[in-house]
Amino acid sequence: LVAYWIVVEHFMAASGAMLLIAVLLGIIGTILFIRGLARILSIWAASIKHKATRGLYVFTLRQLHENVVNKYISISVASILMMLTIMLITDGSVRIMSYGSELTRGTSVYDFTVMGNDQIVEKYLSNEQIRPYVSNLNRMEIGNIKSTASDGISSPVDWSKFRKQIVQHLPQDVVDPATQEDGMYSFGSDQPAALNLLGLIDTGSSSPYLLPVSSYNRLLDAAGEKQISLGNNEVVYYLNPDFLGNAQDETVTLLNQIAADAQANNEALLSINERPFYLVPSVPMKGLTADENIKIITALIVSDEIYSEFVNSDTCMVYWNFCIPNELVETKGLMLPIMEARDLLKPSGLYYESYLNNFGRQLFYVISGSYTTLYMGFMFLIIACALLALQFLTQMQTTKSRYLTLSILGARREQIKRSINQQVLWYFLLPLILACISGAVGIYAMQLYLYSGAAHLEQSYPLLIAMAVIVVLVMVIYGVAVARTANREIGKLNYKPNS
Repeated sequence: LVAYWIVVEHFMAASGAMLLIAVLLGIIGTILFIRGLARILSIWAASIKHKATRGLYVFTLRQLHENVVNKYISISVASILMMLTIMLITDGSVRIMSYGSELTRGTSVYDFTVMGNDQIVEKYLSNEQIRPYVSNLNRMEIGNIKSTASDGISSPVDWSKFRKQIVQHLPQDVVDPATQEDGMYSFGSDQPAALNLLGLIDTGSSSPYLLPVSSYNRLLDAAGEKQISLGNNEVVYYLNPDFLGNAQDETVTLLNQIAADAQANNEALLSINERPFYLVPSVPMKGLTADENIKIITALIVSDEIYSEFVNSDTCMVYWNFCIPNELVETKGLMLPIMEARDLLKPSGLYYESYLNNFGRQLFYVISGSYTTLYMGFMFLIIACALLALQFLTQMQTTKSRYLTLSILGARREQIKRSINQQVLWYFLLPLILACISGAVGIYAMQLYLYSGAAHLEQSYPLLIAMAVIVVLVMVIYGVAVARTANREIGKLNYKPNS
């Protein structure tokens, strides 16, 4: 119980040290619990009245009690392995369903991102061979804002008014992390939108990225969205649409609400070098490049003049993005043109990334992570079942003569076989019941601390049910095999002729 309490209440405390303590206490508690079950079985057998002894009930309980007493360490290990099976299979199923929903185009617009010398890239993408594969070519330049402070570190952007508006949207029971000693942030759909927005600002406010509006307008044009116009005192706060996942819509809605209210009141929420800037709301958020390894989480979209004035030229990066023309996609599909364009880019020596590469990488993460987790879960289950089977059959070999004694005392073969079947049933059920309880606590803790929302677990229910059926089927197969083997061994005994 102490282990359960630590896992649920202090999962992340002391950098994982409390979790280690919970694991140790859980192992000790499992061993003591299984050992205590033997005592309960003994008391139960002793409490059965003489009239209730039909069907070898007392003998069955005594045999089960002796099996648990002599093999309680093995049974405890099997229970822990079953618990790990439950948690790993649940985790693998949730990851499959959550990652599976992410294996989509999403907010990505471009099919290729190319990096290198501007003149070489532009010349290569303009040659006759690759030109038919290039559409909506966009030279996107992005860089950090330059600091005008003497220390070269202090941010020229004043976020205080913007932060004040966001803090006002925090739920009453949520405190601004900036007022706490640790000042730690976490992101996800289980966090309030205002808290996500505060975390994005505070973690990226010292030297934010600047993006010229002309580059972003070409991106919007490629996505079929309406272009925007920014004055020299206007700014758009860009959020990477792939970073927050399910929390993106709620966070962007709050951002647009704050920006719209400030615009209606003619209030400048940001200032750069003490120059006021007004937030522009309701701008579509799209992925900047086809390369998901380029992690630009937030940026300030400004006019080209402001970009040239405030950007630190030493930090500028240029990404050449383009799409596969719609005509090719309609005739050949998307996959084949991307592969053909990739083959044409290989001899160039330029660094490039494609949507297809990103998709393959995500698919690899799903397979290597989720399916490996499922594989480990089923391996632990097989090991646990094999351990229980081996221990039961070993113990039965040492007590085989008792069944011959039962036969001499008048027990029928059907009664003896029924007793063995009941022993096998409870020998497998006892560690499984404890494993289900511990596994349920572990799943609750994972849902509370590791998963971003309840939706991930809920959408995995069909797969979890299928996995549970497979687990039960594996245990039934092992149980039946053990019972049959035990009955076959008992059948070799020299029974009384009338038994």
